This record gives sequence, structure tokens and C-alpha cells, in this order.
Amino acid sequence: MGPRKDPRRQLRVSARPSRLNLRITDRCELSCGICPQAARRRGEGAGRDELRVAALALYLRGRDPAAGGTAFVWGGEPLLHADLPALLALLREAGFRAELNTSGSLLAERAAELEGVDEWIVSIDGPPAIHDALRGRPGLFERVATGVERLRTRDGAARLAANLTISEGNQAHLEAAAEAIAELGCQRLVLQLPTFATAASGALHDAALAFDFGGGGHWRHFARDYRGIDPALLALSIEGALRRFPGPVTMIPYRLRGAGALRDYFADPLRVVGRKRGLCLALGGEISVEPDGALVGCPDFPDARLGSIDEAPWPHPWGTARLAALREIYLRRGLGVCARCCRFF
Repeated sequence: MGPRKDPRRQLRVSARPSRLNLRITDRCELSCGICPQAARRRGEGAGRDELRVAALALYLRGRDPAAGGTAFVWGGEPLLHADLPALLALLREAGFRAELNTSGSLLAERAAELEGVDEWIVSIDGPPAIHDALRGRPGLFERVATGVERLRTRDGAARLAANLTISEGNQAHLEAAAEAIAELGCQRLVLQLPTFATAASGALHDAALAFDFGGGGHWRHFARDYRGIDPALLALSIEGALRRFPGPVTMIPYRLRGAGALRDYFADPLRVVGRKRGLCLALGGEISVEPDGALVGCPDFPDARLGSIDEAPWPHPWGTARLAALREIYLRRGLGVCARCCRFF
């Protein structure tokens, strides 16, 4: 393995953020082995806070709806939030296009009442038997299929996408997964190489945040070695999925083709990041909110807290010294976990 290259980091900061990431609840009725948040909940328990509609309404009260933008709604499992219809209505009033990421297990029960979603992103890990095994819930795929069908047949149904996180358990089944997802009626497929960290990348993250933000630690829930991944098998499986799915297929964080590139990806999370020049969208164009209303620098690694939606209206904390300090840390020192950023790097 050759020497590791540190990418030159850039940061284009928008005058106003265009994306709002809302993690509206920490609760989830599943405990999937592939989910870092599930690992955290198993170790620490689920947080009790859920995003309050009234608090979000005050935060967004001065925002111009004509500004547009996208709101990404997730959790935990967002369909467990009792006030989800009101939250979606509020986002529409504020001018946002809404994307909602769900396991789909509660779609059949809640589809009729949930309007205002522009794109549903449903997590599907494989064909029925593989999906159910990885999620630890027999019959789950069929429940998801029932909910998706209710969305499809409803008047004005939103776009449907599927997010498939690659793991040891489904690496040989991506072609069959793509076929099953197409049969569900999903128009878009996202193949997500797993977001993970190592002790080395985690230590860099903690050290970068230590002085101004008190360290990190969230990366520990993402730490896996993936020694069970077979790069040659996975490469063939990815090619099969790309052939079988009739719509657009996105791979994140990198579109890697071939066993060699995949082998490098799983060998060292600080190496393959050199394929891209560092550019953090989270710090340059987005605001992320936790269930308790906390504003954080990264939705996946919410270690750097920047304030609260109760402190000031949108776009707080965009012009604050605390966010400026985090941007400076990113540019000068980097954040180790960025090597495996699933969306923003």
C-alpha cells in the first residue's frame, strides 16, 4: 500500500444554507446489526427527546418560502413521531422540498396521513429473505412492500427511492436486491458503501475537536473492520445491480468499480478519501438539527454542538464564531471521520 495522501480541503460557504437535516426522533422499533445508530442505542439507550413542532415553527418563522431548499427528515424511525404530519406541513409552508428516510415498517399504517413528502427514501438491504434476516424481523420486506404499494396508488404519490447499505450479509445478493427493489416500483437506487471508522481515524477526529468542542466519541458506533467483505465477490455483485436496476443508481461515498478499488476502500479509510478533494457540504451549505433541538456540525457525527434552535431563528448558527471555529478545524486539521462520509465529503 502506497503512502497516504491528505486531500487538499476546500470549503465553499453559501450565503444562506439551502438544506435542513432534521433528525426528529431517536426512537426506532428495529435494532439492525448494520446500523450505527442501533449500535449506539444498544450501548447507551434511546434518547427521549423528539423534535417539537412549536420549537421548529419559531426557528423557521422568518424564513422566506421563496428561498426553496430541501429538508431531509430522518431518525431513528421518523414514522414513530406522532406529530410528523404537522412537521411536514410546516416544512412545506417554509418553502422546503421534503425527503423522508424510513425503514418502511410503518408505511402501511401511516401512508394515508403523511402528505407533503417529495421523495420517500426506503431502506432495503436485499431481496426478501436477506432483508428480513439483516433486519432481524421476519416478514418485514412484505410489510415494506405493502406500505410502498399504498404510497404508489395514492393520488399525487411522491417519488420512491431505495437505500441499500452494503454489508457482509448482502454482498453476494445485490443483483437480486436490485430486481426486488425495481419490482417495488422505486425509481432510484442508492448503493451505500458502509460508513465506518477505525481507531486511527477516530483518534484524529477526537483530537481535532478536543480543545474547542470537548472531543468526539460518536465514531465508536461506526467502528467495524469488515474482514468478511470479499472485494472480488462484491465487485461482481455491484456490476449485477447496475445492470438489473432500470433507473439511476448512485453509489456513495464513491462510485468504486473493481475488486482492487474496493479492497483499498475497506483496507484504510484514510486512503481512498484522496480520490476526492475534501469539500464538506455540511459545513458549507447545510444546517443539522438533533431531536432535542441542538444544532450540530454533522448529522452523522453530532459531536460538535453549535447551539440550539431555541436560541435564535433561521439561519442560526450560520454567522456564529462557533461555526467559524469548526470550519477552521476542518480546513486546517481535518476531521478523521470525514474519510468515510456517506454524503457530504
